[in-house]
Amino acid sequence: MPNYAASKDATYLELLKIAKLSDNSKYSSQQLNNIVNALNSLNEYQFAHKRIIPLLRFKAKKLNVFGLLELDIQQLLNKETQKGVITELGQRSQLASIVKALSAENIPVILLKGSAFADSIYKANAPRTSNDIDILVKGDDWEQAKKIISLIMKPLPIKKKQVFDNLYETSFIPKSKMGATVDLHKSLVHPYLFNINEKQLWQESVRHNEYASDLVRVLSPEHAINHQALHAFKDMDFSKYNLVDVHEIIKQNPINLAKAFAIAKQWGSSIPLFVLLSNCSQIMGTFSLEEIKLIQESKPNLVTQVLCEKLLKSKMNKLSHNSKTFKYRILQLMSQFVFTGSLIRPISLQWMFIKTMMKNKK
Repeated sequence: MPNYAASKDATYLELLKIAKLSDNSKYSSQQLNNIVNALNSLNEYQFAHKRIIPLLRFKAKKLNVFGLLELDIQQLLNKETQKGVITELGQRSQLASIVKALSAENIPVILLKGSAFADSIYKANAPRTSNDIDILVKGDDWEQAKKIISLIMKPLPIKKKQVFDNLYETSFIPKSKMGATVDLHKSLVHPYLFNINEKQLWQESVRHNEYASDLVRVLSPEHAINHQALHAFKDMDFSKYNLVDVHEIIKQNPINLAKAFAIAKQWGSSIPLFVLLSNCSQIMGTFSLEEIKLIQESKPNLVTQVLCEKLLKSKMNKLSHNSKTFKYRILQLMSQFVFTGSLIRPISLQWMFIKTMMKNKK
């Protein structure tokens, strides 16, 4: 099976596996020793894995190996967990004020990614930290939601305007220097590249268990893992903290994988979902043999698998000094054709890009 973990080394991947909370594994003394060795290498990976450090501390405590770790690693785990807990508490308060303002106008929201998982699949004492707050509203509520949030926050200044800025997502920052950026979405992804059934998305969403309101919702498990796959495609990285998120979504909720792939087929995201779940299988050990068989039945042709692997391993798929180089744009275009499995949708997106760029220049 192709390797979709980009250029990540064995220790990087082992740390992802350690971070999973839903874990019924029985560890031998040798396996525990391997976990200690991986955690003792955390200094080299603390930036890449900063969002899962509280989970690593929680797991080390749970497995009773925390005291076996080097002192500087214990200090790192304690310090970053404390910072993460404080940050998440601040974001929770910030989100509560936004939800209250939107709910007062009867605007329903779907919390996305880290915002959805806080106090749900992750607990307050062991958060999976995030840098921003992601909220989805219905298209009909988009303009009113922007006005309401503008009363609490201020629009994020755009240093270098991009062609598709504010097309389906707009960002706000706190009026003070404290707090997280809020990303307000009216669509999960760019509407031209994937065919999201927004009506079904809202109909099958469920109430967030920490809010006493039907207006505060999260994606169904099947939609949530598809969203994770689309976001992994956008980042061209299917092997980071998203694997921990997907593992926990699947293990902590009843989920119908066949339905998830049916949704992906409708959206045009079957290939990203296959790649993400393949990594969950190989790296995280998430699935049963029956579930692995179902995933394998959904695999694309061999040529597509090889192209996905090569694109993900390419060093050109990352921004250089936060700017998009010519090589990056070429690879981005190639990835659109490969991961969507479509000729029409990427061409439609590029044509819209050209038209919007010409219109902006007038």
